[in-house]
Amino acid sequence: MQFIHAATEQEWIFQATSFFSDCLDEYECPLITFPTGNTPAPFYQSLRNNKNIIGRDFRFLMLDEYAGLKADDARNFGGWLTRDLLDPLNVPLAQRYLFDPYATDIDAEYDRFRSNRNDLGKLHLAFLGVGSNGHVAMNDPPADINSSTRIIHMDDETYQANVNYWDASNTLLPRTGYTLGINDIFQSQKIVILLRNKPELLEKLKTIRSADENFPVSLLYDHPHITVLSL
Repeated sequence: MQFIHAATEQEWIFQATSFFSDCLDEYECPLITFPTGNTPAPFYQSLRNNKNIIGRDFRFLMLDEYAGLKADDARNFGGWLTRDLLDPLNVPLAQRYLFDPYATDIDAEYDRFRSNRNDLGKLHLAFLGVGSNGHVAMNDPPADINSSTRIIHMDDETYQANVNYWDASNTLLPRTGYTLGINDIFQSQKIVILLRNKPELLEKLKTIRSADENFPVSLLYDHPHITVLSL
């Protein structure tokens, strides 16, 4: 696990953008995933304003999503990334592989996405956020290094973190979601963990020496090309 610590936000954005640009240069239409959350917001804002990035060809694979949202509920990760990233970067609709948070048949939606996921092959680049309990995507502790795309039930800590994103709403979020598994992520060619203003989490990542199912991100420790980019 490699560590890059940026002294300024601009340096942090530059480093994140470099990982993205290098992937675009190295592969033809690479398969990439990005997280939602507040941590990557300045990175995404910079990409939206980068004329050298807008229109570059890549495919987007969703990391995680709520399952069973009501049709009038605007809270979903796909919409968030569509507004902040996919539309501004002009990613073609046919190259966006998202879960449907409004599907009434959750099992059928899972089967549909998993079929597409299997056809796409391995991720070329996975940008990840990390929760305070070490979760990546919706892989809560205890996590399984062999887990693949599946339906999950959020634990209390992850659920509360999700509720905090949408504090303007009084409607309960579903606790069920879809997620890529740890193994899906581990198979990526490169992994970049995005940290910003989380010194305690950074320190914990630096002390990882082995995989611990109770701190899911540690299951990625032995990946040959994983970088923690912190600010």
